[in-house]
Amino acid sequence: MARSKTSRKSPIKKRKPNKRVLEASPSKKVGKPKPQKRDVDQAGLNPKKFSRIKQEFHDIDYADKLSPEDRDYLHRFMEEDLGARMNHDGKKIYRKTKDKRASYQRNNKRNWDVYGLGKVQGKIILDDAIVNISDKIQNLETTNPEDAMIENIDLKNTLKKP
Repeated sequence: MARSKTSRKSPIKKRKPNKRVLEASPSKKVGKPKPQKRDVDQAGLNPKKFSRIKQEFHDIDYADKLSPEDRDYLHRFMEEDLGARMNHDGKKIYRKTKDKRASYQRNNKRNWDVYGLGKVQGKIILDDAIVNISDKIQNLETTNPEDAMIENIDLKNTLKKP
């Protein structure tokens, strides 16, 4: 005998929609919403609120010398331009879709940049001594092979000392 294919789903009870009308309480004032904590702290001026890749581009050492209006503008600009966050309170800087899209694209390019990721992860080391040594290696004169070998040995010795 073949079994019949009946579904064994349990019946789902449908809830009735809530018909109560929500009224605003007289103690709460209706008006401008409270600013987000991010806006109160002016997180756009704090480099630690951005990812480590973006902290390199966050070069604002003069923010404490600005007026409060200018600090607010700079905070909103850094949020939109560097962080690609458009959900802050206050007047928007990038209003057109084209400008917002360009900000998002710059942000994505920064996030996917292999060189920037390598520097942040510590895989790329840019030490002044290493850069100077590499410049010397590239500028070795090969006219006299003995002098080139002596310079090469000296460079290897300077790498081993630190």
